Amino acid sequence: DTSCYLAKEAGRNRIHEHTTADQAVIQRLQEGNIISKIHTALKQEHFVCYAQKICDTTPNGGNECDTPNYEILIRLQDAKGQIHAPYTFLPAAERYKLAYKIDHWVIKKSLSQMASIQNKFGWISINLSGQTIAHEETYNVIVSAIKRSGMPADKLCFEITETAAITNPRIGLAFLNKLRELGCKVALDDFGTGLSSYEYLKKLPVDILKIDGQFIKNMLDDKLDLAMVKSINEIAHLMGKKTIGEFVENPEIFAKLNEIGIDYGQGYHLHKPCSVQSLIETYQASGAIQGV
Repeated sequence: DTSCYLAKEAGRNRIHEHTTADQAVIQRLQEGNIISKIHTALKQEHFVCYAQKICDTTPNGGNECDTPNYEILIRLQDAKGQIHAPYTFLPAAERYKLAYKIDHWVIKKSLSQMASIQNKFGWISINLSGQTIAHEETYNVIVSAIKRSGMPADKLCFEITETAAITNPRIGLAFLNKLRELGCKVALDDFGTGLSSYEYLKKLPVDILKIDGQFIKNMLDDKLDLAMVKSINEIAHLMGKKTIGEFVENPEIFAKLNEIGIDYGQGYHLHKPCSVQSLIETYQASGAIQGV
């Protein structure tokens, strides 16, 4: 397909032998199209905030947990109304240094939306890329969004990956400490994937560990994964940190999280992501909020 495409681009009626360089050309062309869509989405509000519950694992938790927490996710809605998952555009955004612009948009938009139902959740969690952590305006964007929305800082949790935090350790540590001084929580995402995870855990100012979903989803059948989950949970609690188990895909996994003592669960068994707007409308329909 690649050879056919490039032969047509070169003027048709010719043979083109495929090389690895050709594939790189195609990738750049595809990414150029994606980048154009990202710029358009930022200008015309084509990005959409989604939310997924993070539920307490106690008997009162689960699908019907009274006061859930939410992770804020992002989707891109194209001109035809089709919704695109983040894996289709975030990698290109990272490579072309646009990730921080998307994160800043999510911070401002999600706070303005979720503030209207702030009495219905414990906290919301927002992902930050390494670019965003290092960007000089990020802290000011967060402070400004808090003031504009009226969202209390202690209802905000910012998720980072180990890689994002240690790309520039000095800047990363300073930024995370400022967030916590502001009153926000910090969560370390996909914990357990790095060989040096425990070493960095002692240095990073985080409140919550999100245990990598690859361990969670296989732990009922894999004794090693189960041992890893138990170990991470025990060490986190010894350090005074809360834990979240990702990829909760069935009731058996959720029950196991409760048995192990993990604090929260997240996954499709508990809640499928929905748009923040539809979440607000659900609360409105139930009479849970007024005047929104």
